Amino acid sequence: MKTNASAAKAERIIVALLEHGTAEKAALALGVSATTVWRWLNKPEFQKQYRQARREAYARAVGRLQHAAEAAVSTLLRVMVDKDAPAASRLRAAQCVLEHGDRFVLEDLQARVGGLEQARQELSTGSHESASAATVCPATDRPRRTCITSGKMERIVLGLLEHGTPEKAATALGISATTVRRWSRKSEFQQEYSRVRREAFGRALARLQHAADAAVSTLLRIMVDKQAPAASRVRAAASVLEHSDRALVDDLQARIESLEQSR
Repeated sequence: MKTNASAAKAERIIVALLEHGTAEKAALALGVSATTVWRWLNKPEFQKQYRQARREAYARAVGRLQHAAEAAVSTLLRVMVDKDAPAASRLRAAQCVLEHGDRFVLEDLQARVGGLEQARQELSTGSHESASAATVCPATDRPRRTCITSGKMERIVLGLLEHGTPEKAATALGISATTVRRWSRKSEFQQEYSRVRREAFGRALARLQHAADAAVSTLLRIMVDKQAPAASRVRAAASVLEHSDRALVDDLQARIESLEQSR
C-alpha cells in the first residue's frame, strides 16, 4: 500500500513533469537525479496517475477556453462592426459568428441528455425532494454540503478556470496547491466544475446567436461592396451559401422534437 510520503513524492514528480516537460528538467527543478524520475516513470501505477494528471491538465486548459469564450465573442463583435477594419477581418469575424453560433445544437443535446440523466437519478433515489435536499444549508445538524463548503468549492472552481493550474489557482486564492488538487478529485467538485464551464460557454453562445443577424448584414455588405477586394467579396458570397443550409438542420430538429412529443 502506498504511504502518504510516497504518494506526495509521486504527486510532486507528476507536477514537475507537467510543468517542465522532460524527466531531466523535472529532476533539475525537484533537486533529484533524472534516474530517480525515470525510475518512477517505469512504475505502472505511476504511469496511470501521470496519464490521469495529463488528462486533467488538458481538461483544465479547455475549461479556461470556455471561461474565456465571452471575451472572444466580444473581440469578434467589435471587429465585425468596425468600419475602419479591413474587409477581410470583418468578413472573418462575421464568419466566425455564424460558424460557432450554430453550436446551440450541441448545447441542446447537452440539455436533453442532462434531463434524461436527472430523470434516471430521481428514479434511482426515489424522489426529487430527497435528491435536492442535500443542496440545502440548514441551520441545524451537519449537512452533507454546507454553505461555507459550497462557497469554498465555487471559489476554487473559478480559480482553476481563470488561472489554469492548481498551483496558480492556489497562489491566487491564498491556499495550498495540495488543497486545490484534493478538491478537484471530488466527484461533487467535478460536477460543479463542468456545470460552470458549460454555463460560461452557453452565455458566449447566446451572444453569438444574438449577433447572427448583424453577422449576416456584414456578409451582405462586403459581398456587394465594389471597393472591397474581390477575394473578400467571393468569400462573403460563399459564406452566404454555406450557412443558408442551416435551415435544413433547423427543420430536421423541429420534426424530431415533434416526433418525440408525440410518443
